[in-house]
Amino acid sequence: MKVELSPLKFKSFYVTEISYEFNLEAEDGELELDELPYDIDIDYLPGNSSDSIFAVYIKLQVNNGKSKLPGHSFFINAGGLFEIDPDLEFPESALKNLRNLSPLTMLISSLRGFIKQLSSNSPQGGYLLPSIDIFDLIEKKGKKKKRRVNTKIIK
Repeated sequence: MKVELSPLKFKSFYVTEISYEFNLEAEDGELELDELPYDIDIDYLPGNSSDSIFAVYIKLQVNNGKSKLPGHSFFINAGGLFEIDPDLEFPESALKNLRNLSPLTMLISSLRGFIKQLSSNSPQGGYLLPSIDIFDLIEKKGKKKKRRVNTKIIK
């Protein structure tokens, strides 16, 4: 079956900042090699809604707080360059998905592979970033943005 290419082109993936460490110390002196319940924090900056070529940025932190659990700890800033054919016309809802949902999903997928490769030689083995509820992430980002806007209006 021949596949139809997406009107969204993923031009490049890049990492602009990275910090990785592996903590061997556990409180009881034993390192538990099972998957740990790490805190995962993701923030992102969507692209400009009027440009056909745009960048989306993502900040990912895994187990990177003040009291880190044993094992992997990451901080990564990354981005992607995307292009939507300016000659194609889309309904507003489809265009919104092409600018927000799809690029974010592609970046997280790229980060998942990058992190797995980066951590593959650690004592615990490669870390596989778990599946993330993208809709929840986008909703929380929207609420955070509204709070900032409301704060600016009040002041």
